[in-house]
Amino acid sequence: MNPDVLSEYKRMIRSVGQNPESQIVHHIVCHPENLIVEQEIKFQTSGERFSDKIDLCHYDMKLGCLAFVEVKEIHDPRLKPAENSAPEVIDQLHRYRQRIEQHYSEIVEACSNCISIKRRLGLKESLTGIPATRPLQLLKKSVLVIGHCSREDVRKILEGASVNYGHKTQRRAGKKCSAGCGEILARVGSPSNIIM
Repeated sequence: MNPDVLSEYKRMIRSVGQNPESQIVHHIVCHPENLIVEQEIKFQTSGERFSDKIDLCHYDMKLGCLAFVEVKEIHDPRLKPAENSAPEVIDQLHRYRQRIEQHYSEIVEACSNCISIKRRLGLKESLTGIPATRPLQLLKKSVLVIGHCSREDVRKILEGASVNYGHKTQRRAGKKCSAGCGEILARVGSPSNIIM
């Protein structure tokens, strides 16, 4: 490989890693208990101009099913409600739920194929715990993980209390989403305090 091309590639990779959301995703993926099936899943049907991209698909051992995970950093403006409307992330989660409901079988089949390919490639260890024989199920609600926040931030978000976003304080929606589109599963604090 050309040394200039390699240097440019390394520079681009470092710049991607500087994004706070990417760092949170990296810590989740590296946590040995998390069974990550795929990252950066893109949803786009034929003829659609726009696509949705969700951060992770993981296998939830407690629920015994696949779950899509959207990751946000606590200071992400998409967590803030706009005037008289819900935060943008609520719309994102709602769109994900609609796509899951409309294309459930195809999504489960694609995830199953991905798992099968990874097993054939010798990545079985990272998928231990995902059943190899029975059909997989998929949680219809995507999970929202909020990173770099405290338990107090999560408590306030769930209660609909004020959350300090830098110099402004914003009112947050409560934990119930009227569209039933998602839920907060976990918080991610420092890299040594990953919860999933």
